[in-house]
Amino acid sequence: MAFIIIADADPGLGALLQQEFQHQGHQVLAVRSGQDALRLAERYHPDLVVLNAMLPQCSALEVHQRLKATPSLHHTQVLFYCMQLRVEEEPANLARSPDAYAHRPSPIHELIARGDSLLRRGNAAPAPTPSDHLIAGALILHCHNMTVERDGRVCLLTPTEFELLRYLMLHANETCSATRLLQHVWGYPPGVGSTDLVRTYIRSLRCKIEECPAHPVYLRTVRHRGYMFCSQGDWDNDKRWILEQRAKESPSPAVEAIGLEV
Repeated sequence: MAFIIIADADPGLGALLQQEFQHQGHQVLAVRSGQDALRLAERYHPDLVVLNAMLPQCSALEVHQRLKATPSLHHTQVLFYCMQLRVEEEPANLARSPDAYAHRPSPIHELIARGDSLLRRGNAAPAPTPSDHLIAGALILHCHNMTVERDGRVCLLTPTEFELLRYLMLHANETCSATRLLQHVWGYPPGVGSTDLVRTYIRSLRCKIEECPAHPVYLRTVRHRGYMFCSQGDWDNDKRWILEQRAKESPSPAVEAIGLEV
């Protein structure tokens, strides 16, 4: 397992690459700017950084140069990809510097294969991320001080909030019933404990990690079944906004059928 950072201003492609690398068993953070990629790389020392070569503001080349200039990141491999350029037409300044270069839209499996090749070249050690960090979606759970970080914002969690969020993140994209959470987080025997207790703590966590707690994109309610931590929260949030705007312009049964309510 390796730790990977993906930087792409396109949230859809970033989420897709994140999902594919996660299927390979890696821990992955997807960000939308070179600055965020650098900030997280300097803090968490990833094994691989995957960059859209046409990043706005802080260019992919600048990100690469700063990564290689940081002694603690000497092991970090870098993979570029680009929409406009073919592999044989890669610009000279990028051709001299990246560890690998892929064109876009190349098949996703090809991009993943190139990333795996770079990880093998870098001899990535198992579980390279510090044991006191748990990463899912855009959230970083710090186990040593029971805080959760999103986009540089850090919130302190109570012990129960921490245990509940940790359990949900470890079971990301999996529906967890309230009774299951009562048993595994609170330690209650089967049939003991109130689901209202779970509901209260879910509401409290949403206030700390969601942009809009009334419309959560990370801690979802699965009606009649329980709760789910959605690791693709950022992309879902963008999709939600797009669908809501379309609904305002021309409401239709098709939009309603998608189901924005959580």
